[in-house]
Amino acid sequence: MVTRDDLIDAMLRRDVESMDLKDLVRLAYDVGEERYDSLGMQELRDHASDNYPDLLEALDNVSNANQ
Repeated sequence: MVTRDDLIDAMLRRDVESMDLKDLVRLAYDVGEERYDSLGMQELRDHASDNYPDLLEALDNVSNANQ
């Protein structure tokens, strides 16, 4: 008998295989948005500092220029 995990895996593979690039990008964006939305501001800043320091600096510069 097929297991639940095997069935989920097979269906996910089929879902992904049927998507075009636009669908995959949207899915990645949605998953990322859910992940980041669950973080507090300090956690977001820490993540940005560790992974995208140039992005954090650029956004801080824009924010400071608009004040």
